[in-house]
Amino acid sequence: KKGTNMKNARPLTSLLLLAAPFARGKEPGAADRLQGDLGVYARAAAYATERHAEAVARPLKECVALALDCGRENAVRGCDFDLCRNLAGADLRYLNLTAAKLDFCNLTGTLFDHADLDEASFYAVTARGASFRGSKMFRAKLDRSVLLDAAFDGAFLERANLQEVVGDGAKFDTAYMHYADLDRSSFNDASFRHVVLTYGYMTAVQLNGADFYRADLRKANIRSLYEANGINFDQVNLEGTAITDCHFHQCSFEEANLQLSSWEDVQFNYGYFNGANWNGSKMSDMGFEGANLEGGTFQGVIFDQTRFTGARLNHANFKHAYLKEADFRGVEGIFADFEGAELVLASFNEAALQFTNFDGTAITDSNWVGAKLEMASFFGTVGQEKADFSHVIGHPIGLDCVEECCGCGVGADIKTKAEMLFVPHSSYHSIDKDTGHFDLAAALLAHRKSSRRPMPGRG
Repeated sequence: KKGTNMKNARPLTSLLLLAAPFARGKEPGAADRLQGDLGVYARAAAYATERHAEAVARPLKECVALALDCGRENAVRGCDFDLCRNLAGADLRYLNLTAAKLDFCNLTGTLFDHADLDEASFYAVTARGASFRGSKMFRAKLDRSVLLDAAFDGAFLERANLQEVVGDGAKFDTAYMHYADLDRSSFNDASFRHVVLTYGYMTAVQLNGADFYRADLRKANIRSLYEANGINFDQVNLEGTAITDCHFHQCSFEEANLQLSSWEDVQFNYGYFNGANWNGSKMSDMGFEGANLEGGTFQGVIFDQTRFTGARLNHANFKHAYLKEADFRGVEGIFADFEGAELVLASFNEAALQFTNFDGTAITDSNWVGAKLEMASFFGTVGQEKADFSHVIGHPIGLDCVEECCGCGVGADIKTKAEMLFVPHSSYHSIDKDTGHFDLAAALLAHRKSSRRPMPGRG
């Protein structure tokens, strides 16, 4: 509550211990060791000293008077609050506290809106519900602090240090955080809408339920995010960013700009990527199991050993993508476009791929067992004779197989292209892959009549 001193607020220390990964009654794992203790022990050790007890027990008016004196025009910069740490609920808006030392202070509910806090030190403070809206905090030090539900909307936090912060529920909307360091912090359910976090540091951060709508994260260093489920990344800008070893389960990246980004060992299970643009990106050991990638643009993307099992790829664009050994089993990819893609050793077993374009793809040693290929196009593909099309459903176009419905398997009697005399119906060339507006009946009839010579004994 506002105005409480640390004698009354000491139970917060014991509550914070619950946030420590080592207080869970189990041996810490690799993720816990990387995470750190969120400053729990640093705060607990300082708060337990007699010096701190005396400083935080000083009257609020006395500490506010010190702040007001420091905020005077022409006052000496770098005021030290080491002997007067009780500023809970104080109104310090618009003050000039450049380079002030506020380490270990009780700032619960304190107002710093539009204050000048450049290079100020807030090491291990308790600032739950504090407000820093529109404040200047260039190179400010907030590491190991408690910032639960604090507000930094519109603040200038360039190169600020927010390592090992407990900041669940905090708001950083429209803040400028260029090169800010959030490593090993907890920002579950925090809001970073429209934030600029370019070249920022985000290693081992807890971000479950966070909101990065339209955030600018270009060139940020994003690694080892294991607690990052349910994040809103809609319309985020991650162009040119490198992301490594992260779990983004059930996150939304709709209409996100992911061009030229690089991803390694990242899981996107059951994510949403409608309309996301991945052009020119590189991915290795990725998981899109159950994800929604409808309408996504992956033109020229390099996918190395990527899993799409059960994903939705309707109308997605994979033109000229590298998808060697990709796993597309059970996907729904109606009207998707894989023209010119590298699909060697890829698996499309049981996939729904009606009206999908595979023209000019390399499909050597790929598997399509049981796939639905009605009107899917395979003109100019390489490696057909080594692909397994056993038990496919529908009438694909451009597959040089003897059996009706192209149910050809490994070792089946495949006709050479010279024997096929395939004459596609003119309506096929007017297919609109996005809308599907074409004469399906005419195209299907032409395919059946002209794509194969009559088999002996069939008339």
